[in-house]
Formats: sequence, structure tokens, C-alpha cells
Amino acid sequence: MPVKIRSAYEDEIARAKSVLNGHAIPNHAQFFVAINDTPVERIVAAIPYWQSPQREDEQRSLLNFHLGLPIEKCSAPFLVDLLPHLIAKAKEDDLSSLRLDIPLPEQHPLFTLLSEQGFTIAQTDRTFSVPGDIVKNRSIRIYQRLENKIPSSWSISSLRGQDPEKLFKFIAQHGLISPQAFQNYWNTGSREHFEEAYSKVLLDGETIIGLFLVTQRGDNELHIHVEASCPDHSAQSSLIAATLRNASFSACAEGFPKVFTLRADSEKHQQAVNTALRQGGTELVPRHFLERPL
Repeated sequence: MPVKIRSAYEDEIARAKSVLNGHAIPNHAQFFVAINDTPVERIVAAIPYWQSPQREDEQRSLLNFHLGLPIEKCSAPFLVDLLPHLIAKAKEDDLSSLRLDIPLPEQHPLFTLLSEQGFTIAQTDRTFSVPGDIVKNRSIRIYQRLENKIPSSWSISSLRGQDPEKLFKFIAQHGLISPQAFQNYWNTGSREHFEEAYSKVLLDGETIIGLFLVTQRGDNELHIHVEASCPDHSAQSSLIAATLRNASFSACAEGFPKVFTLRADSEKHQQAVNTALRQGGTELVPRHFLERPL
């Protein structure tokens, strides 16, 4: 059925957010909604959009947007109708381009539809799947070999005992996760969130020197979002990684998870790529962020 697209009314924002099914967006995001008014008006799609910080290689910022609707509703006519609304907002604020904030494999119907509308690949994310038992057993063996080198001032802290702002400040220097994704995963009310049992903070006295953040996806998968050590402790990065992984994986039940997955974009995080491949990992189908210059 045909739909009409307009800005969301203030009293529609909560309903628009519910259509996103937990997808992380910043608090300041604005919304377009797609309305089907037959037989009564209802929201069939929510399209949040927000300005992102200026990129280092450009003078102007981006307008990020998300398509919160079932794939069967992502038709070519819908996108043709939607894009002028997004382009007008971007030009109004003198922004450089539109960018879809979810990565897509090339086989995805949305990839084809957006490509036909002038979008091209701006960034490619690589994802790896690694057998759970192999990762756990290898990591615990490494820890046991290095355990006597761990300084007495180091300690593992509960994730929930830490200030989330300090944790994100620590992560931000590595560029591992966006502010809105961190905020969403921090919220235990989100369907997918940082699991306290497996997410660990490593302290040297009162100073954060390492962080390991994990969410659960389905019954048999743990996804490693962040594995980071303090740049000032680069000489001890292997020891930090071993300590964090041991603390996390020792909390896993026998036979759980079946797999660990981890992401590395094509420009950064080569360490994550190397770790996955060394541990018998398999690279999954690459996913791409699509962007259209204005």
C-alpha cells in the first residue's frame, strides 16, 4: 500500500522508537515516519536521522540515517520518496553527505536499492566467527603461562561498578564503538547489552588499563565489541589481554558459547583480525556502510 512520509509529531516519538527494535541511535536524533492511513493512520516505518561529528578528511559533517522497517517494505518507490526529505535536511544544515548507519552485505536487497540511488561504499567491516572452546581453552592456557608476571596492583572490576563516561572515554581513543552504540549496549533494558558476567574492566590501582566488552546474541554466541588496552601500557598489552580474557572466559559455562564473533573494520583493528585468524576463525561475508555525497 502507498505510504506518506513526514516529520514525526512529538507524541509519536515513543512509537517511532519502538519500531527500531532496539537499534542504537543518539538521544538527539530526529525522526521521519512513514504513515499508512488506510483504514486508520499507523506508523509503518521510522527513519531516525542525526548529524555526526565532522570527519578528519572533510570540512562538513554527515547526516546519518537508519531505516527502521521490515525489508519487504524497503521498496524502490519508498526510497525514491524518502531521499528528498533526507537531502533537504542535509542541505539545510550544509552537510556533506547521507550515510546509512547499518552495514549491509552486497547480497542484501537494500544494498542494491541504495546503489541504484547513488550510494557507494564508504567503509567495509569485517566480521569473524571463532569456535568457542578453542578460544576459551587457548586463552586460559596463555593466562596460566603468564600469571606469575601479573603485577600485584592489577585487579579485575565489575563493569557495573565503573562510571560509563570514564569507560567510553577510554574506548574513544581506539575508535572501537560509536557513542550511541555504547549507550544502547550499556542499558541493561536493551535486548542486546553488555553482559556483566563476561564484560571485564582491568585496573592498575584506580586507573583503567584494559577493557573487554561482550554481548550475547542468541543462545550460543558471544560477540566481542571491545578489547582494548591503555596505550601507556603498550609493552604489557599481551598480558592485559590475557588477564581480561581469562576473567571473562572463566565465567562461561562448559560448552558455552559455541562461537565468539568479533568485528574489525577495513581500516583499523588489524590486531582483532590477526587474533581471529590465529585461533581458527572464519571470516564472514563483509558488510559495507553506504554513503551518498551531496
